[in-house]
Amino acid sequence: MPRQPSAAVRKFIAGRRFVAVAVASFVVTSVLCALTSQRQRAQHVATNVTVDVYDVTTPIRQYGRCVRLRTSPSPLVCVHDPNVDRYVSAAILAGDIWESDAVRCFQYLLRLDEGLGVVDIGANVGEYSLLAAAMGRHVVAVEARLVHVQMMHRAVVDDRVGALVTLVHNAVSDRRDWAALYARRDNPGATKAVPARRPCRRQTRCPPSDQYVRTVTLDDLLAVIPFSRALVKFDIEGDEAKVALQSTRFLQTLCVPYILMEWLFAASASTDESPLALLDYMRRHGYRPMTVTRTRLDWRRWRHWPDNVLWVLASAPL
Repeated sequence: MPRQPSAAVRKFIAGRRFVAVAVASFVVTSVLCALTSQRQRAQHVATNVTVDVYDVTTPIRQYGRCVRLRTSPSPLVCVHDPNVDRYVSAAILAGDIWESDAVRCFQYLLRLDEGLGVVDIGANVGEYSLLAAAMGRHVVAVEARLVHVQMMHRAVVDDRVGALVTLVHNAVSDRRDWAALYARRDNPGATKAVPARRPCRRQTRCPPSDQYVRTVTLDDLLAVIPFSRALVKFDIEGDEAKVALQSTRFLQTLCVPYILMEWLFAASASTDESPLALLDYMRRHGYRPMTVTRTRLDWRRWRHWPDNVLWVLASAPL
């Protein structure tokens, strides 16, 4: 009767198999991404699209205080006074990391796949974008509020990562238009882009002129993304469904193995496109939902999912 391998040998073999499966998954994902890029990258950009790339050669506006983020690496991040922003800025100034579990997940994914760039949709003051740049990644940071773009501009210049970061001053929506921006008084990061004429012609409830911004679609951003593989972060206050559902080329052109999405407002979006439609969209594109600590989520219990959800392409390693 043949001798059974010892427990140590069985453990070693299992470990080798795990590594082999992980490597195979990575190779499959990379090959699929490369094929997608070769077939479609050259024809993805509409020639009449105007994406508002911020000119980083303009003088730096001295907005806010700039501090080092308590991560490794430790990028410079410019923030609001904590009386103005009781959430993200207050946490950073206190030496904490806002949404630390999500940030750790973000860094884990970038270290897992060194070929990923970052598309940060709803960048706020740039906690994720500037961290990715400090890790040596190319970043497209999309932000609707001009003051936040200017704060990121200062951090990018002071940290000398301008060659890695493209700052885009637009709101992302389901159509090209204008939007008025409305934010909570104590949370400027929670900015809602509401379709509006420009200039506002009503005598009341008109936001300041610097709170109007042009909207672009998810597909429009392809014109300014210099890489073919990306980790995408979505934080656009419940507009995730309408933005994704109107996109026809973004996920077909750009290889996106991971999407980090704020689910708190996406799950309760008061738009025609329901959360169920967004779930169907993600399922059809081959994604599975997970927590930011990389635990599988039950599709049927989407109302009870955590505030942030990680979408993982079925062929992607984790």
